[in-house]
Parts: sequence; C-alpha cells; structure tokens
Amino acid sequence: TNQRARMNIPSAVVNNLVSTKRWSLGTATAFVRATHRCEYCSFDFLESVEALKQMEVDHIVPLSKGGEPADLDNLAIACRHCNFHLKRRWDPRSVAGEAATRDDLLAAVRAHIISLKEARMPWLREVRSIVGYTKSSA
Repeated sequence: TNQRARMNIPSAVVNNLVSTKRWSLGTATAFVRATHRCEYCSFDFLESVEALKQMEVDHIVPLSKGGEPADLDNLAIACRHCNFHLKRRWDPRSVAGEAATRDDLLAAVRAHIISLKEARMPWLREVRSIVGYTKSSA
C-alpha cells in the first residue's frame, strides 16, 4: 500500500480489479500504473479481448538474476511478444548499471527491444516480398 500511494495509483481502480477475482493486488497495481499498456512497446491491452490475453507481468530484473519477486518496482506489465520473445531473461542492469532506477531499467529494456526488432526487419521484409504483402492486402 505504501508503494501504491507513493506511485499515485488510484486504489479504487486497483481494488475494483482485485474484486473481480481475476487480478492479484500486485498485478492490478502494476496494470493501473502502466495505464493498461505494455511498458516496453506501448501495446494497448484494452483494445480487444485478444489484446488483453497478451498481457503478462515481467520481472524487470529477472528472478534468475536476483530480481525481487514481490517488489512493485521490479514488476512491469508487458505484452507476451516483448516479455517472452524479446526480453526473456535479459538483465537491463547489464546496460543501466547495478544502481539504476526503475525508469532507467525500463529505458534500457525499451532500447534493447527496439534493437532486436530492427535486427529482425530484414527477415520481415523478405517474408513480405515473398508473399506479395502490401498494407492494403492486410
């Protein structure tokens, strides 16, 4: 609760989510703090049912690297693509440093994800070319 107050997270919204029995307090708090978007790529989870099903809770500093499991500052709301396919067990402290703030760690993850996406663009362009993809054919 002290962390929620410090982060200016509306407790009524968090409590309403928790009352649905589909949200833990930590997940609801992190979701509201993230304004219902992936904290790495800004994907909007409230756009559709399919979008909401892509929401995951990520440990910014992975548990396998010593991240704290219940510390709200170590939790980020992420889409499955960013969390599983791009970030996985990557530790942002390798770039941001051991004493980095949450904001610094999030910035490091975002930069890491952008770099990975850019590196994969030639593959996407190749597949688009092979199948004759154009925006209008989507």
